[in-house]
This record gives sequence, C-alpha cells and structure tokens, in this order.
Amino acid sequence: SKHLAVLRSAGLVTSRQEGANVYYKLRTPCIKKFLDCIDRVLKEDLQATKAEMAVVFGCIGEEE
Repeated sequence: SKHLAVLRSAGLVTSRQEGANVYYKLRTPCIKKFLDCIDRVLKEDLQATKAEMAVVFGCIGEEE
C-alpha cells in the first residue's frame, strides 16, 4: 500500500516478503509507545470535547 511505502521510505518500518505476502515491522519498538501516547491524548481530547459539547448543546432534543 502507499501508506506502508511512505512509512518504509521514512525508515519507520522494515518489510520482508514471503511468497505473495509482505510483512511489516516497526523498525524501533519505542515508536509504538510514542503512537500509543498520541492515541491516548487524542482519545482524552475527544472525550473532553464531547463533554463540552454536551454542556453547550445539552438542551437539544429535550421535549418542552
């Protein structure tokens, strides 16, 4: 895939081919920890944004 080719050219992953299959592996294990950290921050930010939106738009959908 193009995404994996970009990661490979950036030196973030290595690849090996076995028959018709290509297997990719992170070049440096600490990259996974970094990506996990980014994922956690994004999820926390999303939860905070949802909470803020619930306060702002809490009256939407309430019946009068």
